[in-house]
Amino acid sequence: MNWVNEGVAEYYEWLKQRTFVKQDDTTGWSIISTPYVGIFNDTIDIFVKSMPEGKVILSDDGNTLGNLELLGLNFKSANGRKDIVQRIRLNYGVTITKDGEIEKTVDKKEFVQGKHDMLRAMLELSDMVNLTTHRVSSVFRDDVKNLFHEKRVNVTPGFIASGRSGIRFTFDYLIAKPDTEIVLQTFNNLDRPKLATFLFGVDEVKPIREQISEKTFKPIALVNDVENKVKSEFLDALRNRDMEYMLWSQRENPDFLEKIA
Repeated sequence: MNWVNEGVAEYYEWLKQRTFVKQDDTTGWSIISTPYVGIFNDTIDIFVKSMPEGKVILSDDGNTLGNLELLGLNFKSANGRKDIVQRIRLNYGVTITKDGEIEKTVDKKEFVQGKHDMLRAMLELSDMVNLTTHRVSSVFRDDVKNLFHEKRVNVTPGFIASGRSGIRFTFDYLIAKPDTEIVLQTFNNLDRPKLATFLFGVDEVKPIREQISEKTFKPIALVNDVENKVKSEFLDALRNRDMEYMLWSQRENPDFLEKIA
């Protein structure tokens, strides 16, 4: 086991040790406090309640979008924000109430998947804090989409695949080739938790997809190194796992798209 594998294992042990559950016997709601932090550097919490007929409802209590609105980001407005919320909502199967509360109702046996989907949705929505007025037209994922359109790269957005544990993972793009399935994940700001989540998802999905499709499963990270400095250790981690990456700063190079062509 190399240091990357050990690092991923340590990361998930860290997640387990720093996840706490508090139950309110009066209301029947439980609060799952995660190690992740939100916009105001407070912990991201998921509210959970058992419902009739073996159902479980998960909620963010309106905190995610409420915090964004406190910073002046109206998710109901134009300028691409509403479309981003809609995409995230559809990707993770969550609903947004009229009061701006993110919810997801699942069977108890699907609680793990539901919690995973809720957390991913809340984290991605929280990332909208980076969308200041002068940058809305330059959302990294939209820039990538526009580049693919300009270069006539045939991609399938929002590719969802099940892993060995039964948990479903979402990748930004699928590029299907005769003998290869290329999954592309974009990273506007690559950090350790996002890298570990990506590596874990690939480890889960790769053997299942190769068995089903009878094709090579090829994950690629597309990293924004223009607006955010990328630590070399993160790129080394990808290389050590035999995964390729593409740097956005090199998009004008003639051979930039060779890895997915």
